[in-house]
Amino acid sequence: MNSGFPTGLTSASAPETRRDGFPLRRRVDAIRVTGARGRSQQHLQDKDGASMDEFGTTAGVSGDPVPDQLRSLFNHPDNVRVQELPCALPGFGSLAVHFGAGARTVPHQHHNGQHLVFVEGIGVVADEDGVHVVGVGDVVSNPPGAWHWHGATPGAAATHVTFEAPGDFDLDVERRDWDDTYGPDLGT
Repeated sequence: MNSGFPTGLTSASAPETRRDGFPLRRRVDAIRVTGARGRSQQHLQDKDGASMDEFGTTAGVSGDPVPDQLRSLFNHPDNVRVQELPCALPGFGSLAVHFGAGARTVPHQHHNGQHLVFVEGIGVVADEDGVHVVGVGDVVSNPPGAWHWHGATPGAAATHVTFEAPGDFDLDVERRDWDDTYGPDLGT
């Protein structure tokens, strides 16, 4: 299976300029490694051998059961799977959250905000302005302290990737119309 990355590279110096003409600021070496499920992936290393990039995928991965410390965040935690993803951003973590049809979070907020990227299925995100049906490729950025909830629609599963400060969620918020705005036809 082709991972989309060049294969067969063992140590190739980067050119002095990129194809678009902008100069490279540092020398990097491309190293071929074998990742999960035997896929080849290209990792970049700086001249001292420090890793510059980490790779992960949500394709074909179902994730792990929701850990105990996160179960209260979901209406049906047994219908949700989570997958830790690499994230080199200081103070942030990244998870893929795989929601089965009808699974969603309860209302909550993140004191440092949250960024969601939907990568599979038909999802739903609710905020101060209402309920929004979202799909593959949609990006939702929740500002710090914003009330919201998100997940799959009643009739379709969804997966999103989240970027947030680990453990930064507060469930001590009003439910508002959480029970009333999630009808069986939502997203159809």
